[in-house]
Amino acid sequence: MSKKANLIREIVRFILVGILATLVHITVVWSIIRADMALPLLANLIAFLIAFFISFLGHFYWTFNSQLPRNYAAARFFLIAAVGFFINSFVLFLLLQQSWIASEWAAVTSTLFVPIVTFIASRFWGFSSVVR
Repeated sequence: MSKKANLIREIVRFILVGILATLVHITVVWSIIRADMALPLLANLIAFLIAFFISFLGHFYWTFNSQLPRNYAAARFFLIAAVGFFINSFVLFLLLQQSWIASEWAAVTSTLFVPIVTFIASRFWGFSSVVR
């Protein structure tokens, strides 16, 4: 398979896994907020942790078919995901300060904010066995 075809395959798979993880994240955060079970930032953390496992497993086994030891790749990907989560949480915090946006929609908007950075970091470092 050519490098270009491989990159396209990885991008498509990353998007599909990302859509699944994002839908899980949004569903969980929306449900928790609507049920008044937690404040939006705590709901976002809970949703992130659940979606992280779906995302990691999908990317490790399917998107990048990583040859790294699973625990090593998980630690790397968690670092990438944690940075993304902090960006997500910061955007959520800023949006929650605005009176014109509902908490649920602020959470959805902040969740959709980070995927491009996550793909680049995952491809070139998180799941790569090549030292760069």
